[in-house]
Amino acid sequence: MGYTVHKIFICQKKTSLQTFRIRFVAATAVLFSLLFFSCSQIQLTTPQVYSPIIRVGVVQNADEIAFQPGAKMYISTKKAGERYKSQQTDVWKVRVDRSSLKPAKVRLQVDEFSDKAAARKEAQRLAAIGIKTRIEQAGDELWYEGRIIAGKKRWRLLVAKEFANEEEARLYQQQNAALAKTRFITEESLSGDILLISPKGDQLALRDAVRLSGPEFTIHNVQVGEGYHWSRKETRTYNGELEFRIDKNGRLTAINVLTLEEYIKGVVPGEMSANFPLEALKAQAIAARTFFLFNFGRVHANEPFDVCATVHCQAFVGTKVNNAKVEKAVRETRGVVVLQNGELCTTPFSAMCGGHTENSENVWIGGPQSHLRGVFDVLNAGPIESRFDLSNEQNARTWIESLPTVFCNVQKNGNPEYAAYAKKFFRWQVSMSRSELEKNIENYSGKEFGSLVDLVPVSRGVSGRIIELRIVGTKDSFTIGKELRIRKALSPNTLYSACFVIDKKDVSGKLADEFIIKGAGWGHGVGMCQIGAALMAEKGGDAKTILQHYYSGTQIKRLY
Repeated sequence: MGYTVHKIFICQKKTSLQTFRIRFVAATAVLFSLLFFSCSQIQLTTPQVYSPIIRVGVVQNADEIAFQPGAKMYISTKKAGERYKSQQTDVWKVRVDRSSLKPAKVRLQVDEFSDKAAARKEAQRLAAIGIKTRIEQAGDELWYEGRIIAGKKRWRLLVAKEFANEEEARLYQQQNAALAKTRFITEESLSGDILLISPKGDQLALRDAVRLSGPEFTIHNVQVGEGYHWSRKETRTYNGELEFRIDKNGRLTAINVLTLEEYIKGVVPGEMSANFPLEALKAQAIAARTFFLFNFGRVHANEPFDVCATVHCQAFVGTKVNNAKVEKAVRETRGVVVLQNGELCTTPFSAMCGGHTENSENVWIGGPQSHLRGVFDVLNAGPIESRFDLSNEQNARTWIESLPTVFCNVQKNGNPEYAAYAKKFFRWQVSMSRSELEKNIENYSGKEFGSLVDLVPVSRGVSGRIIELRIVGTKDSFTIGKELRIRKALSPNTLYSACFVIDKKDVSGKLADEFIIKGAGWGHGVGMCQIGAALMAEKGGDAKTILQHYYSGTQIKRLY
């Protein structure tokens, strides 16, 4: 897929890329360009864009990135009309020339407004007392076929003067009483040279950013699942275009520019096994598309990309791992989203709920959301609901120590081969020594609490997940919450879920030598249970049934 440079840069979040410049490392640059690249006026063709164009941060905070073009590639620089092409398809490297970096400027932000007229009014007020300001657009809007489908514009009012550092900005702030409540903001990226290194070792320095176009690009050693038990490095391939930027730390960010539907093709197999039943894959595609659109402009607002490629946003694995079933699921749900009262809503999901999903407010900060209510992982729960209040400690233990007949119980639903890997997550058990737990908790919390006496659940959510956990020590006691913080506090690789009970073993005097943690499910448990969705589809449920079960009171509609 290739796009004209003009087309792509119109779609970017940062308009600074429209002022392009280039310089070379050495005086031999002209000769180098003839040897290293074939320099010409390249006419790139723009394909039919069948969904909005978006930007995905696929690598962040890297010292060096190794990539390999699938065929001839085109290189666009920040100088308008200057483009190159190369036939070299071996491994290239990208680095930042740290000696070329210029410090990021510090700005003073007066306020942020949803209405530009309000920003102008405040600017006029400050101008009357001698303070010059500048209005900049801060929000993003995602357009398709002449209409906004996601995002919202905001207007940031900044002091016009730029400062070399916070100390200089603070001094100016103190000298102007009207700016007492302003806050410091630092530019999102540094200015400097990106070194593009050919397979033959030749170097080209490109100022601030470089855009590569070609059929596909493979990036080596992409960090996956950092901080989780599945952490590893992978080689990943991306369609669309590849862009390299310098971040605020002077390191590299790689951005994949592609259509939203191509992105969804890379999220579905990243979040769900491509071997799952088609209707489950359709449900995943719709949930992933909705999740992106709802969060557009809400996360990574100060970054040069819309969404990252990790579980922080959604796991995006590129588009090389697609199969016919994934392609079909995305194609047949093109533009379909989940709505509540006619508006986009957030659609989180997790691997396996353990038999019951969780209320959103019990996992994340914020009030209740009516479509994210915890439900039993069965249709028409009936008698189960009347018997089990899983926020009750004894009921939670009975639940966790049993094997209820719910969709995500793989063994009681025919043991399909595609879900075999998930059996160990339905009910699990880990043993940890007291000294191991003491070290983990102290490292995470920074608190010195002495020897660990007990781990006491203070409160549980509707799924049995612990919302608050009391750490009882010989010197101090304190409470940790919510769900993910509890998991990380007990284990740096993160326990599968916070739906667990604790037993103590080998108690000598007041202290136990070992703690046994028995748990249920994998993940936060809010929204769609992916294994549950697969088994619901196996039993004949379609994507709409699946989604409306896990997202209460919602509607499924095609947006584009």
